[in-house]
Formats: sequence, structure tokens, C-alpha cells
Amino acid sequence: MRNDTDRLERLAGELPGGSAHRPFSVPSVSVIPVRSRALRCLMCDGEFEPQDDDVADVIGGRVLRRVSLSCRVCHAARTVWFRIDAPLPS
Repeated sequence: MRNDTDRLERLAGELPGGSAHRPFSVPSVSVIPVRSRALRCLMCDGEFEPQDDDVADVIGGRVLRRVSLSCRVCHAARTVWFRIDAPLPS
């Protein structure tokens, strides 16, 4: 069981948003809570709940937002990364 958990955690890091190198792109900070709650737990398909407010980190000269989540069902932890990309004017 632990091997499966470790494998899923590694895979989560390779998904979009799973690492600072693969952040989700969002148009504004206000979208982050909505996108975070829309994610599903890889362990049990439960809903995530943010543990704290998102945190701004500077990585490679870019400001990224880091959100710590916890599954409401199995309590699995996940960290998700976001990059704010303002939409281009039309």
C-alpha cells in the first residue's frame, strides 16, 4: 500500500500544478481558491480543502503561488503551484 502511495505522490508532482516547474497558469490570484477546490484527491477522489492562504514564492526569478491542500476524506496532503499570467488585451 505504501508503494502505491509513494508512486501516486511522485505522479502528482509530474501533473500540471504539481511542482514549481509545472505551475497552473491562472489569470488572477482570485482564481486560485476556485481551481484548488476543483482538484480531486489522487488517493480516494475526495475533495481538497486549502490548509492556509496561498503563499508567494520566488523561484527562478518568477513569483509563484503555493497552496497546501488536504483531502477531506483521506487527509492526503498535496501542494499545488500557480503562476499568474494576466490575459493579453484583446
